[in-house]
Amino acid sequence: MIGAKEIETAERLLRIVVGDGMDVQGQFKHYRVDRIAYDKFHQEMMSIVIRRAQQTRVPVHGELVPILNTIIAHHFLVGVVCGIQESKVHL
Repeated sequence: MIGAKEIETAERLLRIVVGDGMDVQGQFKHYRVDRIAYDKFHQEMMSIVIRRAQQTRVPVHGELVPILNTIIAHHFLVGVVCGIQESKVHL
């Protein structure tokens, strides 16, 4: 199970990899994330956001798209790092 401690560790590790900035490309490269698989995941997440916005009749402003992209990428990377840490515990 991923708890607050695991998320905190993942956040710290992500900062160590590329510093305080959000260098998603550097983190993807370091953790060997398959970009094609991630792009499919990202596309699905964005389609859920857009679909939900349409259902509620709330427009997704263009200014929000880069923010959503960053949030999705960051949460994905936190999950990757948590998964790596979890697999090391079970070895």
